[in-house]
Amino acid sequence: MVSFKKYFSKYWLEMCWPVARMSGSVIITASVIMYSFSFSAEAQERLIYASPLPQKEYGARYAREFAEQVNMATGGAVEILMRQNGVLGLKGPETLAATRDGLVHIADMQMSQQVGDDSIFGIESLPCLVRSFEELRRLRSLTRPHFEKAARQFNQKILFMYPMPPQNLFMNQKIGISAAALKGLRIRTIDKNGTELFFRLGAAPIQMPWSEVMPALSSGLLDGVSTSSTTAVSGAFWDFLTHATELHWQMNSFMASVNLDAWARVPAQYHPAIEKIGKNIEDKLWDAALKADKDAKEFLLSRGIIFSKPGAELESLMKLKCDEIVTEYTQRSGVRYSTIIDGYKATVKQSQ
Repeated sequence: MVSFKKYFSKYWLEMCWPVARMSGSVIITASVIMYSFSFSAEAQERLIYASPLPQKEYGARYAREFAEQVNMATGGAVEILMRQNGVLGLKGPETLAATRDGLVHIADMQMSQQVGDDSIFGIESLPCLVRSFEELRRLRSLTRPHFEKAARQFNQKILFMYPMPPQNLFMNQKIGISAAALKGLRIRTIDKNGTELFFRLGAAPIQMPWSEVMPALSSGLLDGVSTSSTTAVSGAFWDFLTHATELHWQMNSFMASVNLDAWARVPAQYHPAIEKIGKNIEDKLWDAALKADKDAKEFLLSRGIIFSKPGAELESLMKLKCDEIVTEYTQRSGVRYSTIIDGYKATVKQSQ
C-alpha cells in the first residue's frame, strides 16, 4: 500500500497542479482521499519528472533515456514518470522553487530563468559572455561548484546539466548593418538578460514561455523570436518567419535536478548507479547539442529560412550593450561573480 502523503503528492502533480496554476486554489475532494488508501504500486519510489521541452528536443529525448536507464539499473525499484512539453503548467521561473518544495520531484529547468531565486544561475547566459560551445565548457569548469552549492541551498541535487545552441534572431526580414532595423520590433525573449539587451538595442522585447510563442506568432503579437535553431525546428518557424540572423549573443543551459527529500527516499544502494547514469547522459547531451545545432540549421535552410551574419555596426553596438550589462551584473552580485568572470576571461585570452 502507498501512504496518503505519497499518493497525494502524485495526485497533486498530475491533476491538481495545473488547475491550481489557473485558479490559484486547490480543492481536495473526499473521493481523492478515499481512493488514496486503495492505491498500490510495484516500484519502491515513483518520481515525477517535469520538463518544459517539446518531446522531439534532444534534451527531452535524453531525459527519457535517463528515466529508462534508472528504471533498468534499479530493477524497477525506482520509476521515473516523464511529464514533458510543460503539461504540468509550471512556468519557467517557478521551477527551482517548485522542485525545492517537492511539487515536482525532478525537473528540467532553464538555468537563466532561475535568477529571481539566485543570480548565480544567470552567469553563463550573460549577453555575449559565451558565444560558442567551447567557451561554455571553459566557463562551466568554473561555475559548476557554485551551481552545485546553490542547488543544495534550494533542497536539490543536480543530476546533469546540458547546453542549448547559441541564440539566433528569427524574423520576417533581414537585419541590416545597424540596430535601426530592430527599433520597436516585438521580439520574444526567454529571460531577463535577453529582455535587457534587446531593450537597449531599441526593440520592444516580450518575455514569454515557449508554450505561448506559437499562438503569439500566429496572431501577429510577435515580430520575431530570439531562440536556438533547434527550438526553431521544434516550432516549425518556416510557417511563420523567413530570416535568421546569427547573433549568437547568448548560450543557455538546462539542468535536471532532484528534490533532496525525494532523493533521500530512493534506496541508498541505487544512488551511485543513478549518479553515473546522470554523468553519462550529460556527456551525451554535449555531443547531441553540437550535432543538433548543425542539423537544425541545415534543416531550416532546406525549408527556406535565410541565414545571415550581423553587420559590423550592429555587432559592435551589441557588444557594447553586452559589456554594459555584464559590468552591471558584477557590480550588483559582488566579488564572487566578478572573480568567476575574470577567471573565465583570462582562460579565453590564454587560448587565443
